[in-house]
Amino acid sequence: MRECAAATTVLGCVVPSTMTAFSVNNPYVLAHECHHIEAIMNNQGTSGERAKDIILTLLGFNDLMTVATILFPAPNNCGDGTMAEWTGGKTNVTQANYRNMQVLPTIEEWNRLHPEKAMLR
Repeated sequence: MRECAAATTVLGCVVPSTMTAFSVNNPYVLAHECHHIEAIMNNQGTSGERAKDIILTLLGFNDLMTVATILFPAPNNCGDGTMAEWTGGKTNVTQANYRNMQVLPTIEEWNRLHPEKAMLR
């Protein structure tokens, strides 16, 4: 999530260079980020996605749709299936691998699971 930090609030993002993504539990934000992932996976590049993001942000469409859907939880899918879910204040990995994508543990989680190979922050 730190890779996505910006001057404004970030509710989701996809970083093609590191093949990472995150989304808050909102149906519009999840669909938006999933669309980016699908475009990248279909070798459509990122310039078109960046242009769409700029236009939708400038028009206020992203904010409008996020607010309009804020009361609804995101569906349990992103394309063919979600890889992690948020329940009871904790993230649970429901499927660690999907095609050529993989859910990686946070540094804190890795250190807890593998204290003998702990990583520094």
